[in-house]
Amino acid sequence: MGEIMTYRKLEERSREFAAYLQNGLGLQKGARIALMLPNLLQYPIALFGILRAGMVVVNVNPLYTPTSFAPIKKRSIFKFNSA
Repeated sequence: MGEIMTYRKLEERSREFAAYLQNGLGLQKGARIALMLPNLLQYPIALFGILRAGMVVVNVNPLYTPTSFAPIKKRSIFKFNSA
């Protein structure tokens, strides 16, 4: 709380996150990334980082229970990693 996000910080942090996805996790362009975050400043960083890396964002409601998330996980083509 109380954090100020400038466009420059957003650009720098999303670039770093994109590099982590590509180099740290070894994900390729076109990979589907499930994004399960509430309304926080980390959301746009993750969203723009995923898009910058050429990957696809699969938005998932953070209020889903494991039972309600199971069919989405089954129908989607993304790898599940709870890192």
